[in-house]
Amino acid sequence: MEITGNEAATAGLANGTARSPAKHLFDVARTLTRRGKRERAPRRVLIVDDDPAIRMLCAFNLQLEGLVVVEAADGRLALEHVRSERPDLVVTDVKMPGLDGFELAEALQRDERTREIPLIFLSGETEPAAAERARALGALAYLTKPFDPPALASLVAGELGCAGELEQAPATLPAPVAHGHPAA
Repeated sequence: MEITGNEAATAGLANGTARSPAKHLFDVARTLTRRGKRERAPRRVLIVDDDPAIRMLCAFNLQLEGLVVVEAADGRLALEHVRSERPDLVVTDVKMPGLDGFELAEALQRDERTREIPLIFLSGETEPAAAERARALGALAYLTKPFDPPALASLVAGELGCAGELEQAPATLPAPVAHGHPAA
């Protein structure tokens, strides 16, 4: 195992500070753990819903899973953010003003740069035809409101391969990046 000069200083070795062997091993392990976490960029999730309360509820639970959350109030804003933020997954409502969730999914499918982004629908629309259309558009899931926010967060984290990484979540949760309607 090789440790760089900066890491040695972090472990208290470069300045001659005497440490117990247990403390030294703890510091080295912590340094190596930090190094491993830096190599993996945080996963980004775009939440698209015209209801700010739903966006906030989703954002809170996704942040508890250690995910970075970006919000959009409609499909048009979502398309802009997909291009600028490059989310790893999109959770979208169906019925929204302007571009609805199905139209958003179709636009993502048409663009070769975005067609591989996983999509989860979260909607108040309970008709079987809506769920069938979501499946035809390649959605991972079609969840109906009311929904279980922690279950949604677990589903997203599992899909992104970061389930069980709660220890990586920040001690204080950052505010979600709000786009669209101003927060109430």
